Formats: sequence, C-alpha cells, structure tokens
Amino acid sequence: MISFFVSLLSCFKKQEDEPEAAPPAPSAPRRVRRVLGEPLKETIRDGESEPFWLRYITETISTQTIGLFRVPGNQRRITKIVDSFSKDGTILENDGSFTDADFCTSLKRLLRFLPEPLISRHIHDALLDIAYDFSQTSGNTVIFEKMTATLAKLAEAEKTTLEALIGFLRSVAGDAETNLMTVENLGLVLGPTLMKLPEPMTTDPAERIEYDLQKDVLEMILSSNWPEQESDSETEYYEASSYASTYATCSEGDSSLFF
Repeated sequence: MISFFVSLLSCFKKQEDEPEAAPPAPSAPRRVRRVLGEPLKETIRDGESEPFWLRYITETISTQTIGLFRVPGNQRRITKIVDSFSKDGTILENDGSFTDADFCTSLKRLLRFLPEPLISRHIHDALLDIAYDFSQTSGNTVIFEKMTATLAKLAEAEKTTLEALIGFLRSVAGDAETNLMTVENLGLVLGPTLMKLPEPMTTDPAERIEYDLQKDVLEMILSSNWPEQESDSETEYYEASSYASTYATCSEGDSSLFF
C-alpha cells in the first residue's frame, strides 16, 4: 500500500515538473483582396457575364432617383461601399444608410480604376471617328454598323460587362422624365469614365475635342440597339485614322465643338 502512494505521488510531481505547453501561435490574418483596381475578368464569377459588384450596384439603385451619376455621393460612404467588395465575392450589407448617389459614385470609381478602360484603348480612336460622324448626323445604319463591328473587337469580359451596363443605363434613360438623366446627360457624366483618357478641364483644344467625343461615344451606343444590332453585310473593322488629323482643320474658336 505504501509503495502505491509513493508511486502516485511521484506521478503528480512529474506532472508538476513538466512545463506547460505553449499556446498555439495566432494565425496570420487572411489578406483580403479588394476588387478596386483588379482586372475585370478576375471579378467575374464562373457562369456569370458581368462583375458581381456591377450586378449588385445596378440592382440596388432606383432608376427614378433624380440626378443619377450626376449628384455626387458622400466620400466616407463611397469608400465603405468600394472597400466592401473583395475577390472572394464579399458584398456590402446594405443597412439603408447608403443613398443611390453613393452607389452611383462608387460604380464610377470602380470603373475608373480598372487597369484597362472598359471601352479599351485599341478601339478608342476608331470609336471617336465614328462618334464624330454620329454627332453630325444623329446616326444612321452605316454608322451603327461601323460601331457594332468596332465593339466586336472588345475582349469577352469587357464586351459582356459593357452590355450589362448599357442595359442598365437604358433603363435609367427610360425614366428620364423623372430622374432628368437623358441619353445626352448620361454620355456627359459617364462617357469619359468608360474610355478614361483626358481630363475634362484641359485647355488643349485637341484633348477637349477628344473629351467631347467620348461623351458622344456613349450617347451613340445608347441610341442604338447594340448588342442586338448586327450588320446585314460583312462590315470590316473600321480602321480609324488618328482622330486628331480628322479635326486638325477645326479652328480653336469654333465653339460649336464644345458643350
């Protein structure tokens, strides 16, 4: 019996002498990859045709709100919206504290910070030349055929995203009597965002013309029935010369070229 208690006490002493196990090291925080500034195709989920953030925002906005895309949102709320979108598909939980202006401005920011403009650079000059013809004629079959053939050169992710955005903007323009955002106004506030080149207040006449034509590009697309509109003939890709040479003869004092 005594030997039993001696053995038991030695076990307790051994346990007391053993050092406590160190607590597990805290795991490194998971790095969240925001979608702002990421390539477009990397924010499109499998089986979907447009980025999840575009679908979420356009389904959240009421098309009857006055001044969509023209009235700026609150910068703090905009940052919160934009930062809420991550590449793992996380989206914002809308608690009702955000306005349509917040969502519209967030959408403009996400589009503006794409590494490649939604209407990409390799068709930029071609579309500007076509938009100039559109601005002089208000559009005709030949112009829309050239436009369709040029937009067909977009990469698949850009093309399907632009289709989704144009569908939404046509809904906005359809409520223009309420929201005051006509096709022309939408071109004014969003055209340069989609093509993302010159600053609007530039003093260079050629760049100012370019800025105005970017507005006309969006107005032209919205005025057509693209992407349903298909050319009846084999219209070749419209190889545009530099738009600058097209307007080289325009005098700096020709105010009709500016809004």
